[in-house]
Amino acid sequence: MREWRRRPEERLFGWFVSGALLTAVAVVFCGGGFGGSPPAVGQIEPLRLTLSAPQICETGHVGEALGSHITEGGSRQIRRYGWRIVTNPVGEIDVGWTVRGGVAPYTLTIDGETQDRQGAFTRRTGTGSVSCVLSHTGAVWDGYPGSRYFREKPVVDSGLKMIRATVTDATGATAEASIDVYVILAIPWGTFEETGRSLPMHSGKTYRMRGLLVTIPTGITIEAGGEFDSFGGPAGFTLDAVDEPGGQHLGVLVLHEPYPYGRFEELWRTLEPIGSSDNGHDLNAKFDELLASVGQLPLAVRGAP
Repeated sequence: MREWRRRPEERLFGWFVSGALLTAVAVVFCGGGFGGSPPAVGQIEPLRLTLSAPQICETGHVGEALGSHITEGGSRQIRRYGWRIVTNPVGEIDVGWTVRGGVAPYTLTIDGETQDRQGAFTRRTGTGSVSCVLSHTGAVWDGYPGSRYFREKPVVDSGLKMIRATVTDATGATAEASIDVYVILAIPWGTFEETGRSLPMHSGKTYRMRGLLVTIPTGITIEAGGEFDSFGGPAGFTLDAVDEPGGQHLGVLVLHEPYPYGRFEELWRTLEPIGSSDNGHDLNAKFDELLASVGQLPLAVRGAP
């Protein structure tokens, strides 16, 4: 007899994947665009900007940053600072830059920000901390608890993130560069969305699930289910397969983490009588593909086969 039992159990993972540095460079000339006099031809080397960054950036989910203060009347009030990463890993990477040519001083904007907790981006060469969220607006550095938070909820998921940067020199000339990194979202076990459903892992993307990398097969979404207890057998956990984009439940994959940890073993799988073949899905093949991806880097990092 089988019994499913959901137990919220948030397990935080701080494992990081190291990758070779990527480098990107681009040049745009807009001399004198900010009121400065353009230099004489041949006197100044053209302005150029180069970026470097790891291939992989790992992040956790976000939550509201809250604080409290005591008013003059003695009452306690809650203060909402914005949104911030609330789980490990912290969700930041270092992006290096090098400026060549142009006229100092320089000012840089990287991923929409002009500074990090160490100060403004102004040197000819340097490194700046960049958030791993896919996109954001209104990043602030002086808020509770003394680190980056966002005035609006950022987009947090796995996938490719293009980091854009612009440098402006003393004459008003500008140069731009961009670089791609792959963001991996660590799924917090037992954390559910406002809808009451578990955080989804989307088709074709790579996530860190219970400490291991897993790539979701195309055409389906996987929702992390609850813990599974069986009488006289090993405990495990469930993965619910949902048709993407239809949202129809297709089946369940039940996995186990045997000792020594670092791998998954299948306990069993169940397929819905109708859903298993909807939209051309072969769910057995999809589950096999998911299991074969465990521990593998994202395809965007590994390169096309």
